[in-house]
Amino acid sequence: MGQEKNVDFLIENQEYFAKKNKNVKLLIVGSGPDLEKYKEKTKKLNEELEKIKVEINILQENIKFQTKKIAEIKQEIFKNEIQNKEKIKQEINSQEVENIFNNSNISYEQEKQENMQNNVSLAIHSLELEKNTIEPKLEE
Repeated sequence: MGQEKNVDFLIENQEYFAKKNKNVKLLIVGSGPDLEKYKEKTKKLNEELEKIKVEINILQENIKFQTKKIAEIKQEIFKNEIQNKEKIKQEINSQEVENIFNNSNISYEQEKQENMQNNVSLAIHSLELEKNTIEPKLEE
């Protein structure tokens, strides 16, 4: 194996070929003055590849963890939104009940005032009737 075989090109571009076709494997057969150089180069590339695989696994685990956290946060937000809507609903219902109560109290007070006025009017009318029956007797 020597420079004329262009093995450097094959080793350096193996990643590109593998991306194009997952079944591609690089098999270098033979011997020659550059054999040790190629072995060292492939060893370094394989070590780098292993490091990248480990980093990818770490990143994937991190993504899973972050995705789970995001789902929990979304669930908490959804839960809080529902609770807030329920609170608002209760406050509105409570305010409506209070308004109804206040309106019925106002109506009750108005009715009470009207009854008192009617009672006063009846009392005055009664007194006028009595006056009208007593006055003629006094004149006699």
